[in-house]
Amino acid sequence: MAPVIWHLLGADSRSPYAAVAASNLFFGLGLFVLLNLMRDCGFSDNACERAVAAICFFPTSYFFSLPQSESLFFFLSAGAFAAAVRKQWTLMAIAAIGACATRLTGVFLIAAIALFMLERRRDLPLRAWLALAIAPLGLFAFMWHLHQVCGDAFAFIDIQTTWG
Repeated sequence: MAPVIWHLLGADSRSPYAAVAASNLFFGLGLFVLLNLMRDCGFSDNACERAVAAICFFPTSYFFSLPQSESLFFFLSAGAFAAAVRKQWTLMAIAAIGACATRLTGVFLIAAIALFMLERRRDLPLRAWLALAIAPLGLFAFMWHLHQVCGDAFAFIDIQTTWG
């Protein structure tokens, strides 16, 4: 999904500045969503600020500023959890679909949100579970896109052999 967004912004290999700016924007939005999510979950302001600082200053946090999918995935993952906590099922579905379309590991996000929802299963409507159930559509949409572009829906797996 990130390459599609970069393309829409007009970024290419000769001019990646729009993609870098978008990555930084998504990272900042992800931090904001995480901060509010932690507050919604009852963490102290001190704990929230330390968590955000830890993410910002972790040695590999520079990946969030590169024109790759890490910052978009972070934003969508935090957004999906925040929407689940706030019981905004449509927003949760959109964010989870986006996360699954952005990275294959988005599928594991579904399991994590399902565990969160399982603890509250008595209070949740059927539409909450349906919203979670449609999240894999993002992965299937990405696979369809790969099939259209290169003829291989599993290109994201097959490329690993090329990289060794």
